[in-house]
Amino acid sequence: MVYRKSTYILSTISAGSHHPWNYKIETFRSFMNRAFSHCSNNEKI
Repeated sequence: MVYRKSTYILSTISAGSHHPWNYKIETFRSFMNRAFSHCSNNEKI
C-alpha cells in the first residue's frame, strides 16, 4: 500500500507529446529507479 497525499497528482509526459524523446526516456528511467529504490519486493514491480 502506498500513501499519497490528497494533493497528489500523477503528472507524466505522454508518449504522443511533443517533448524531446530523451526527456521521455529519462522520465521513464526515473520512475523505474524510484520504484526499485522504494519497493521492498522487486517481484511486485
